[in-house]
Amino acid sequence: MKLEFPGKEGQVTRHKALAANHRLSEILSEGEQKVIALADFLAELGLKQPLAPVVFDDPITSLDYKRTAEVAERIVALSETRQIIVFTHNILFTVDLLSRVEKQKERYVYYDIKREGDLRGIVSQGAHPRDDSFNSLRGTINTLIQAAEKESGAAQAALIAAGYESLRAICEIIVERELLQGVTERYSPMVRVTMLPKIRFGRLEAAVGPITGVYDRCSRSIRSHSQPLETLNVQPTVADLKKDWQIVEQARDAYLGNKGKT
Repeated sequence: MKLEFPGKEGQVTRHKALAANHRLSEILSEGEQKVIALADFLAELGLKQPLAPVVFDDPITSLDYKRTAEVAERIVALSETRQIIVFTHNILFTVDLLSRVEKQKERYVYYDIKREGDLRGIVSQGAHPRDDSFNSLRGTINTLIQAAEKESGAAQAALIAAGYESLRAICEIIVERELLQGVTERYSPMVRVTMLPKIRFGRLEAAVGPITGVYDRCSRSIRSHSQPLETLNVQPTVADLKKDWQIVEQARDAYLGNKGKT
């Protein structure tokens, strides 16, 4: 492969070619071409002064897992000397990046770009995708229930829906981190087989039924999941939310052996 410099101001200044009248796409896959382009860009970046900020827009599209990890490592290394901004829709890549600097949280800020109702592109500062815990979400659910009890109409319905969003998330956390002891985790490619002996198999079945039932009701009570036409106008009440929350807490306590605790 050779590098040509045919461009003028305002045009492409570099062109990669294998031979006359042959394009890279005839030989290399899309991912391989992207790796070469990134390597070229990063090499040039190392020669430029001063150290200006760099923006990456989905830099791992079409890359395999190995190359994705290498790109994450390179981006984090760059962030030690300059400001780096990364846009991506890949949650696994996001977690990989953040996990490499999680002991230096002052070095990064994480933002979510979401859709809220008919509004798109709502930017808000978020937490690490794995930062949610049972205790933090328990506080959120209790706060939402207390607020919903003081409201009525559309305001109350919105608070109940938010409560079911958090309840659904807490079900996932209980299953992932407590029932299954982190054997498999969201956004992680690794299976921790060594954690299998810590699962309390004798108590597992009794916890699975109640939590699965509540999880199903949560999925039918939030906007992000579709549901049958017959149930579209059937909205849960504050009492329903409180009851489902109690079921989850009791199932968790029974599994952990926390009898009588809430």
